[in-house]
Amino acid sequence: MQKKIYIFFVLIIAIARVSYAQESAGFSISPPSFEVSANPGDTIKNVVKVTNITTNPIALETLAKDFVAVGNEGAVELLDHNSSFSLASWINFNVETITLQPKQTALIDYQIKVPINAEPGGKFASLIFRTVPPKNTEVTGATLAQEIGALVLMRVAGDAKEYAKITEFKTDKSVYEYGPVEFTIIIKNEGSVHVRPKTNVTVTNILGKRVASISLGEKNVLPSAERKFNGLLSKKYMFGKYTATATAVYGTKNTILTDTYSFIVIPYKVVIPVMVGILLLLIAFARGRKRLSKAISVILRG
Repeated sequence: MQKKIYIFFVLIIAIARVSYAQESAGFSISPPSFEVSANPGDTIKNVVKVTNITTNPIALETLAKDFVAVGNEGAVELLDHNSSFSLASWINFNVETITLQPKQTALIDYQIKVPINAEPGGKFASLIFRTVPPKNTEVTGATLAQEIGALVLMRVAGDAKEYAKITEFKTDKSVYEYGPVEFTIIIKNEGSVHVRPKTNVTVTNILGKRVASISLGEKNVLPSAERKFNGLLSKKYMFGKYTATATAVYGTKNTILTDTYSFIVIPYKVVIPVMVGILLLLIAFARGRKRLSKAISVILRG
Protein backbone atom coordinates (compact mmCIF):
# COMPACT_ATOMS: atom_id res chain seq x y z
CA MET A 1 0.00 0.00 0.00
CA GLN A 2 1.33 3.39 -0.93
CA LYS A 3 2.36 5.47 2.06
CA LYS A 4 0.78 8.87 2.49
CA ILE A 5 2.12 12.12 3.87
CA TYR A 6 0.01 14.38 6.08
CA ILE A 7 0.78 17.79 7.48
CA PHE A 8 1.36 18.05 11.25
CA PHE A 9 -1.48 20.30 12.47
CA VAL A 10 0.03 22.50 15.19
CA LEU A 11 -0.26 26.16 14.20
CA ILE A 12 -3.27 28.27 13.30
CA ILE A 13 -1.82 28.96 9.86
CA ALA A 14 -1.30 25.22 9.33
CA ILE A 15 -4.87 24.52 10.43
CA ALA A 16 -6.17 26.97 7.84
CA ARG A 17 -4.15 25.19 5.18
CA VAL A 18 -5.53 21.83 6.27
CA SER A 19 -9.12 23.06 6.17
CA TYR A 20 -8.60 24.02 2.55
CA ALA A 21 -7.31 20.52 1.77
CA GLN A 22 -10.21 18.96 3.65
CA GLU A 23 -12.76 20.83 1.58
CA SER A 24 -11.24 19.45 -1.60
CA ALA A 25 -11.91 15.96 -0.21
CA GLY A 26 -15.64 16.65 0.07
CA PHE A 27 -15.78 16.54 3.86
CA SER A 28 -14.06 18.19 6.82
CA ILE A 29 -13.13 17.22 10.36
CA SER A 30 -12.61 19.31 13.47
CA PRO A 31 -10.44 19.71 15.44
CA PRO A 32 -7.42 18.63 13.39
CA SER A 33 -5.41 17.59 16.45
CA PHE A 34 -5.80 16.51 20.08
CA GLU A 35 -3.31 16.75 22.93
CA VAL A 36 -4.25 14.62 25.95
CA SER A 37 -2.71 13.31 29.16
CA ALA A 38 -3.60 10.06 30.93
CA ASN A 39 -2.59 7.68 33.68
CA PRO A 40 -2.09 3.95 33.12
CA GLY A 41 -5.51 2.28 33.23
CA ASP A 42 -7.44 5.43 32.24
CA THR A 43 -10.11 5.59 29.55
CA ILE A 44 -10.13 8.88 27.64
CA LYS A 45 -13.29 9.83 25.71
CA ASN A 46 -13.47 12.53 23.06
CA VAL A 47 -15.43 13.66 19.99
CA VAL A 48 -14.56 14.48 16.37
CA LYS A 49 -16.89 16.64 14.30
CA VAL A 50 -17.28 15.46 10.70
CA THR A 51 -19.12 17.53 8.07
CA ASN A 52 -20.21 16.63 4.55
CA ILE A 53 -19.62 19.82 2.58
CA THR A 54 -20.95 18.46 -0.71
CA THR A 55 -24.47 18.16 -2.14
CA ASN A 56 -24.27 14.35 -2.28
CA PRO A 57 -24.34 11.69 0.45
CA ILE A 58 -20.91 10.48 1.60
CA ALA A 59 -20.15 7.15 3.26
CA LEU A 60 -17.12 7.14 5.58
CA GLU A 61 -15.24 4.48 7.48
CA THR A 62 -13.22 5.11 10.64
CA LEU A 63 -9.84 3.72 11.64
CA ALA A 64 -6.71 4.67 13.58
CA LYS A 65 -3.07 4.50 12.46
CA ASP A 66 0.26 5.23 14.08
CA PHE A 67 2.52 7.85 12.55
CA VAL A 68 6.09 9.12 12.66
CA ALA A 69 7.59 12.52 11.90
CA VAL A 70 9.15 13.07 8.47
CA GLY A 71 11.75 15.81 7.95
CA ASN A 72 11.78 19.00 10.03
CA GLU A 73 8.90 20.91 8.45
CA GLY A 74 6.15 19.27 10.54
CA ALA A 75 5.04 16.50 8.17
CA VAL A 76 4.13 13.05 9.44
CA GLU A 77 3.90 9.66 7.73
CA LEU A 78 1.12 7.21 8.49
CA LEU A 79 2.18 3.64 9.21
CA ASP A 80 0.54 0.31 8.51
CA HIS A 81 2.36 -1.18 11.50
CA ASN A 82 3.00 -0.26 15.12
CA SER A 83 5.57 2.42 15.88
CA SER A 84 7.85 2.82 18.90
CA PHE A 85 5.25 5.20 20.33
CA SER A 86 2.18 3.24 19.22
CA LEU A 87 -1.27 4.51 20.21
CA ALA A 88 -3.55 3.26 17.39
CA SER A 89 -4.25 -0.10 19.04
CA TRP A 90 -5.67 1.66 22.11
CA ILE A 91 -8.26 3.64 20.09
CA ASN A 92 -11.84 2.57 19.37
CA PHE A 93 -14.63 4.46 17.55
CA ASN A 94 -18.31 4.20 18.43
CA VAL A 95 -19.06 3.56 14.74
CA GLU A 96 -17.11 1.75 12.03
CA THR A 97 -18.94 3.42 9.15
CA ILE A 98 -21.30 6.36 8.80
CA THR A 99 -23.23 7.95 5.94
CA LEU A 100 -23.56 11.73 5.95
CA GLN A 101 -26.33 13.41 4.00
CA PRO A 102 -25.54 16.61 2.04
CA LYS A 103 -24.28 19.37 4.39
CA GLN A 104 -24.84 17.13 7.42
CA THR A 105 -22.56 17.28 10.47
CA ALA A 106 -22.08 14.33 12.82
CA LEU A 107 -20.25 13.97 16.12
CA ILE A 108 -18.15 10.80 16.18
CA ASP A 109 -17.17 9.48 19.61
CA TYR A 110 -13.90 7.70 20.17
CA GLN A 111 -12.16 6.43 23.26
CA ILE A 112 -8.61 5.59 24.24
CA LYS A 113 -8.17 2.69 26.68
CA VAL A 114 -4.74 3.04 28.28
CA PRO A 115 -3.38 -0.33 29.49
CA ILE A 116 -2.68 -0.58 33.19
CA ASN A 117 0.93 -1.48 32.39
CA ALA A 118 1.44 1.35 29.88
CA GLU A 119 4.95 2.81 29.97
CA PRO A 120 5.32 6.54 30.72
CA GLY A 121 5.96 8.84 27.77
CA GLY A 122 4.49 9.88 24.46
CA LYS A 123 2.01 7.90 22.38
CA PHE A 124 0.85 9.06 18.95
CA ALA A 125 -1.78 8.11 16.37
CA SER A 126 -4.04 9.59 13.70
CA LEU A 127 -7.83 9.29 13.59
CA ILE A 128 -8.55 8.46 9.95
CA PHE A 129 -11.82 9.09 8.11
CA ARG A 130 -11.92 7.48 4.67
CA THR A 131 -14.58 7.63 1.97
CA VAL A 132 -16.24 4.37 0.99
CA PRO A 133 -16.79 4.21 -2.80
CA PRO A 134 -20.44 3.59 -3.74
CA LYS A 135 -21.34 0.11 -4.96
CA ASN A 136 -22.37 0.54 -8.57
CA THR A 137 -22.12 -2.46 -10.86
CA GLU A 138 -22.60 -0.26 -13.91
CA VAL A 139 -19.37 1.65 -13.23
CA THR A 140 -16.09 -0.01 -14.16
CA GLY A 141 -12.60 0.92 -13.08
CA ALA A 142 -11.09 1.84 -9.70
CA THR A 143 -12.45 4.61 -7.51
CA LEU A 144 -9.95 6.44 -5.31
CA ALA A 145 -10.77 6.74 -1.61
CA GLN A 146 -10.18 10.09 0.09
CA GLU A 147 -8.80 10.36 3.63
CA ILE A 148 -8.46 13.02 6.32
CA GLY A 149 -6.63 12.47 9.59
CA ALA A 150 -6.74 14.19 12.99
CA LEU A 151 -3.61 13.70 15.08
CA VAL A 152 -3.71 12.52 18.69
CA LEU A 153 -0.69 13.28 20.90
CA MET A 154 -0.92 11.57 24.27
CA ARG A 155 1.35 11.75 27.29
CA VAL A 156 1.15 8.82 29.71
CA ALA A 157 1.98 9.98 33.24
CA GLY A 158 5.13 8.72 34.92
CA ASP A 159 8.87 9.17 34.78
CA ALA A 160 9.15 10.23 31.15
CA LYS A 161 12.33 11.68 29.68
CA GLU A 162 12.20 15.31 28.56
CA TYR A 163 15.31 16.29 26.64
CA ALA A 164 15.69 18.57 23.64
CA LYS A 165 18.56 20.54 22.17
CA ILE A 166 19.25 23.19 19.54
CA THR A 167 21.11 21.46 16.71
CA GLU A 168 21.31 24.50 14.43
CA PHE A 169 20.92 28.26 14.71
CA LYS A 170 21.84 30.57 11.86
CA THR A 171 20.82 33.38 9.55
CA ASP A 172 20.28 32.85 5.83
CA LYS A 173 23.53 34.79 5.16
CA SER A 174 26.51 35.88 7.26
CA VAL A 175 26.97 39.28 5.54
CA TYR A 176 24.12 41.56 4.43
CA GLU A 177 23.91 44.81 2.55
CA TYR A 178 20.48 45.55 4.03
CA GLY A 179 17.88 43.75 6.07
CA PRO A 180 15.61 41.87 6.48
CA VAL A 181 17.43 39.04 8.22
CA GLU A 182 15.91 35.55 8.39
CA PHE A 183 16.64 33.27 11.35
CA THR A 184 16.39 29.49 11.50
CA ILE A 185 16.43 27.34 14.63
CA ILE A 186 16.33 23.55 14.47
CA ILE A 187 15.43 21.72 17.68
CA LYS A 188 15.86 17.98 18.13
CA ASN A 189 13.80 16.01 20.66
CA GLU A 190 15.84 13.21 22.22
CA GLY A 191 13.30 12.48 24.95
CA SER A 192 10.37 10.07 25.18
CA VAL A 193 7.53 12.64 25.05
CA HIS A 194 6.63 15.37 22.58
CA VAL A 195 7.63 18.90 23.57
CA ARG A 196 6.41 22.30 22.44
CA PRO A 197 9.28 24.80 22.69
CA LYS A 198 8.54 28.51 22.86
CA THR A 199 11.26 30.11 20.72
CA ASN A 200 12.62 33.64 20.55
CA VAL A 201 15.60 35.50 19.06
CA THR A 202 17.13 38.64 20.62
CA VAL A 203 19.44 40.80 18.48
CA THR A 204 22.06 43.18 19.95
CA ASN A 205 24.46 45.56 18.22
CA ILE A 206 28.22 45.83 18.73
CA LEU A 207 27.66 47.98 21.83
CA GLY A 208 25.45 45.32 23.40
CA LYS A 209 22.25 47.34 22.95
CA ARG A 210 19.16 45.32 22.09
CA VAL A 211 17.76 46.27 18.70
CA ALA A 212 15.07 43.59 18.27
CA SER A 213 13.27 40.66 19.86
CA ILE A 214 11.60 38.23 17.46
CA SER A 215 9.22 35.41 18.38
CA LEU A 216 9.58 32.23 16.31
CA GLY A 217 6.46 30.72 17.83
CA GLU A 218 5.67 27.32 19.35
CA LYS A 219 5.53 23.97 17.56
CA ASN A 220 5.29 20.36 18.68
CA VAL A 221 8.45 18.30 18.31
CA LEU A 222 7.98 14.53 18.40
CA PRO A 223 10.49 12.17 20.06
CA SER A 224 13.44 11.24 17.85
CA ALA A 225 12.50 14.06 15.46
CA GLU A 226 13.67 17.57 14.57
CA ARG A 227 11.58 20.69 13.96
CA LYS A 228 12.47 23.91 12.15
CA PHE A 229 11.49 27.34 13.50
CA ASN A 230 11.74 30.44 11.31
CA GLY A 231 11.68 34.15 12.17
CA LEU A 232 12.37 37.46 10.46
CA LEU A 233 14.08 40.68 11.55
CA SER A 234 12.29 43.09 9.21
CA LYS A 235 14.52 46.10 9.96
CA LYS A 236 16.13 47.30 6.71
CA TYR A 237 18.75 49.88 7.65
CA MET A 238 21.49 48.56 9.92
CA PHE A 239 25.27 48.84 10.08
CA GLY A 240 27.99 46.84 11.76
CA LYS A 241 28.25 43.55 13.58
CA TYR A 242 25.21 42.09 15.35
CA THR A 243 24.81 39.16 17.72
CA ALA A 244 21.64 37.06 17.74
CA THR A 245 20.76 34.95 20.77
CA ALA A 246 18.25 32.13 20.34
CA THR A 247 16.18 31.00 23.32
CA ALA A 248 13.85 28.00 23.53
CA VAL A 249 11.82 27.14 26.63
CA TYR A 250 10.23 23.69 26.82
CA GLY A 251 8.90 20.96 29.07
CA THR A 252 7.21 20.73 32.45
CA LYS A 253 10.28 22.26 34.12
CA ASN A 254 10.54 25.16 31.64
CA THR A 255 14.03 24.09 30.57
CA ILE A 256 15.88 26.85 28.69
CA LEU A 257 18.03 26.27 25.61
CA THR A 258 20.27 29.02 24.19
CA ASP A 259 22.61 29.54 21.26
CA THR A 260 24.25 32.55 19.60
CA TYR A 261 25.15 33.58 16.06
CA SER A 262 26.78 36.72 14.66
CA PHE A 263 26.19 38.48 11.34
CA ILE A 264 27.34 41.69 9.68
CA VAL A 265 25.36 44.36 7.86
CA ILE A 266 27.32 46.70 5.55
CA PRO A 267 25.51 48.76 2.88
CA TYR A 268 28.62 48.59 0.70
CA LYS A 269 27.09 50.34 -2.30
CA VAL A 270 26.85 53.44 -0.12
CA VAL A 271 29.81 52.90 2.21
CA ILE A 272 32.48 52.21 -0.44
CA PRO A 273 31.88 55.43 -2.48
CA VAL A 274 31.81 57.46 0.73
CA MET A 275 35.06 55.91 1.93
CA VAL A 276 36.70 56.50 -1.46
CA GLY A 277 35.54 60.13 -1.36
CA ILE A 278 36.94 60.62 2.13
CA LEU A 279 40.24 59.03 1.09
CA LEU A 280 40.53 61.36 -1.92
CA LEU A 281 39.83 64.36 0.28
CA LEU A 282 42.52 63.26 2.72
CA ILE A 283 45.02 62.82 -0.12
CA ALA A 284 44.12 66.23 -1.56
CA PHE A 285 44.41 67.80 1.87
CA ALA A 286 47.80 66.18 2.46
CA ARG A 287 49.12 67.39 -0.89
CA GLY A 288 47.77 70.89 -0.34
CA ARG A 289 49.32 71.02 3.10
CA LYS A 290 52.66 69.96 1.67
CA ARG A 291 52.56 72.71 -0.99
CA LEU A 292 51.58 75.30 1.61
CA SER A 293 54.48 74.23 3.82
CA LYS A 294 56.96 74.67 0.94
CA ALA A 295 55.56 78.12 0.08
CA ILE A 296 55.91 79.29 3.66
CA SER A 297 59.52 78.02 3.77
CA VAL A 298 60.40 79.98 0.63
CA ILE A 299 58.88 83.16 1.99
CA LEU A 300 60.70 82.85 5.32
CA ARG A 301 64.04 82.29 3.59
CA GLY A 302 63.26 85.53 1.72
